[in-house]
Amino acid sequence: MTRSTLEDHALSFKARGIYAYLMSKPESWTVNMKDLQRGKDGREAVQSGLKELQAVGLAEYRVLPGNGGEWVLHEVPPGKRVYR
Repeated sequence: MTRSTLEDHALSFKARGIYAYLMSKPESWTVNMKDLQRGKDGREAVQSGLKELQAVGLAEYRVLPGNGGEWVLHEVPPGKRVYR
């Protein structure tokens, strides 16, 4: 995970925290809304954080035929380069 995302002040601490938590999970881990809601933040807070990440291209919700959908995270938004 690039530090630039965690230092991006255009994102709320909520969105950065969700992003850091999800990026710390193994690739095979599936995003579970109940897992994300086990803290003090409720469903609406978690959903708004994910939508914030989606708006900047760090998260993408893919609809799966006949099986709901899945969240996919990007270390860098598609089409954007990070210089180190």
